[in-house]
Amino acid sequence: MNVGRIAGVQLVLNRYFLALLCLYFLAGVLVKALVVFGLVFYHELFHVVTAGWMGIKVREIELLPFGGVAKMEDLLELRPSVEMKVALAGPFSNALLLALLWSLRIYGIGSEEFWLSADMKFLQRANILMLAFNLLPALPLDGGRIYRAFLAPRVGFKEATELAAGMGRGIAVLLGVLGLGGLYFELTGLDFFIIVLFLFIAASKERSQAHFVFLHSLTRKQDELADKGVLMAQVLVGQEDAPVKDIIQRFVPRKYHLVMVMDKNWRFLGLLNENELVTGLLEKGYLVPLAGLLNRDRN
Repeated sequence: MNVGRIAGVQLVLNRYFLALLCLYFLAGVLVKALVVFGLVFYHELFHVVTAGWMGIKVREIELLPFGGVAKMEDLLELRPSVEMKVALAGPFSNALLLALLWSLRIYGIGSEEFWLSADMKFLQRANILMLAFNLLPALPLDGGRIYRAFLAPRVGFKEATELAAGMGRGIAVLLGVLGLGGLYFELTGLDFFIIVLFLFIAASKERSQAHFVFLHSLTRKQDELADKGVLMAQVLVGQEDAPVKDIIQRFVPRKYHLVMVMDKNWRFLGLLNENELVTGLLEKGYLVPLAGLLNRDRN
């Protein structure tokens, strides 16, 4: 649901976030609904400001239960160090708000009745929950993006995404089971299950989109090399019968890859560059052996 534009950025309400607001509204706690909306927007605003500070333009903000997604013109997934900084901005915003509220109370700003009011307690609890929830190492949460950014230079973007998305689905299932226990003891409500459902579906979506983002990162590497003139190289070694998919899934962002092809007696057969591997993948598929790419016409 499109809400409007703020400073040129489209604001969108995700259906699960909308369901959460409707649930609060139907329960007669409109103030809580407004608090949740304000917290999520405030949290996401820090992502937008951080991205802008790093020269990245934000096209759209989609508000989700206890978080959101800032859709940008650049694919941050392909720039782990940038993705980590932008992702950290969200939890930092909640920690900053928590510190500010505690400081105001300690210095006696506001009456004790104000700080002990139900709405103020809800604001603090929701803020703490948002902070803790977003630090879980599970996509699409901020913690999952931080986790992926940490893993990507080590195991490659595709595997890092699959691990972080798998954590997201696993944590969603675990939270769902714990939520059933909480429901029995009247510790959780339907809003908790909306959040869990959102996490599971969003993690599955991140996993399915990883293939597209990964291929995009491979095909744009030539443009990056032409633009910068130089990239760091990483050398891999593969046997002649190894399928190209086993090599490419080990590619890491921001590096250009060279593959030394060896036979079963460890004799050197030839060298493949990243462009040849990507072209071979697109023309012959994931299962083509490395030796099959050595026979390509390189003229």
